[in-house]
Amino acid sequence: MQKTILRLVVLLVVLCAFNPVFAQNFQQLEADVRAASGPDRVEKIIALTEAYTRAGNYDKAIEWADEASDFAKKIKQPEQRARALNRQGKAMVLGGKRKAAGKSEIGTIKLNAYHEGGHTLAAWAMPDIE
Repeated sequence: MQKTILRLVVLLVVLCAFNPVFAQNFQQLEADVRAASGPDRVEKIIALTEAYTRAGNYDKAIEWADEASDFAKKIKQPEQRARALNRQGKAMVLGGKRKAAGKSEIGTIKLNAYHEGGHTLAAWAMPDIE
């Protein structure tokens, strides 16, 4: 019992000690997003969304995932948009916004169906595939 409490205290101290590192990482990720363009920008926004989700800042994660989704739609990248919507739904569920997450789920299902349809068309177009 005492070992468990001691481990928790040590873990808490370690997490508090590295808090400025998290802030610096977020600033660096946001700078990377501003410097990127096209599909690379979407990937960097998704990475930032995942970082905010892991840190427990679900509102920021939802905002960035929404931006990734909008930008992916604008540049016609349906697979990246599906990933962004997935990350947005995950942050919403973890943040306790379960009803709002259901709206994103419908968009993700449609985009995944589109993606899987692409596999079917690619397989149909390939010669010697049974």
